[in-house]
Amino acid sequence: MNSSSVCRELKEIGAVHVKSFLSGSSLDNIEREYDKIFPFIPDLHEANLSNKSFLNISKAPSYKAGKHLRVEPSAYSSFPSLMSAFLTDSMRDLVNTYLGVPNQFCMQIFMSNEFAVLEEKDWSRNHYLHFDPYSSLKFMLYLTDVDEEGGATHYVPGSRETGKYYREEKMDLHDLTGLQGGCKHMLEDYSDPVAYTKEDSVPIIVQRGDLLILDTDTLHYGGLLKSPSNRKVILLHNRPY
Repeated sequence: MNSSSVCRELKEIGAVHVKSFLSGSSLDNIEREYDKIFPFIPDLHEANLSNKSFLNISKAPSYKAGKHLRVEPSAYSSFPSLMSAFLTDSMRDLVNTYLGVPNQFCMQIFMSNEFAVLEEKDWSRNHYLHFDPYSSLKFMLYLTDVDEEGGATHYVPGSRETGKYYREEKMDLHDLTGLQGGCKHMLEDYSDPVAYTKEDSVPIIVQRGDLLILDTDTLHYGGLLKSPSNRKVILLHNRPY
């Protein structure tokens, strides 16, 4: 994977699909690490792993699409195979090239398992077309095949500058009057004419072991199942300082 060409494509269209990023035993080991912890998270709940021995589970169902885990850096040692795949010179070089130095390399990890088909009234914020509240270069490793029926990530090619403009010039992180008590990180949150809608997005159809690299200023959404499935994804965030 050539850092310069990946960064050029990211700036032009906002996302890069790396096919067969991982395979064989390295991918199997990562999935085993994932499968080792997810049975301890009740369906429709979110959890936080702050160290090897403390899994903090939300007290009430809060993720109707399935279950969700945030991994703190202090618990990265629970996922040695995952970390050996991403804490590499080549991945660090990619992040350095795109975000500049210094940066927050692999600063947080999220893992999700979506399996429920939802009505729109039950959608989460990530199911709507949005830009992320914080500038980030996101690595998305797929542990299952994902097609349009199974919650494919969608993005709007060429929308990165629009998302960046709204994040930097319009969004207020302290204004939590957006959807579900969050900040306003959807174009529809503002009075401007909407430049893009879901109709402008394209799906990224992936196979197990593929990697999606996404500039999170690019308008995107994902995890919205149209039929029962078992979508398993690991997301690693890198941020500029």
